[in-house]
Amino acid sequence: MAVSGVDYSAWDHIYVSDDEDITSPFVDTPSLFRMRHRVSSETCCSREVWSLIPG
Repeated sequence: MAVSGVDYSAWDHIYVSDDEDITSPFVDTPSLFRMRHRVSSETCCSREVWSLIPG
């Protein structure tokens, strides 16, 4: 096994924020999540349909 010579120890204690749970008090969070899911589903389905079209 070769040693890369790169020290990745700085990444051992990195903090990743979870912004999914934090929304504005003026936004209905369940509605926002439903909308995101719907848009994601529509995008996924449209990609599948377009991939079936030859051209």
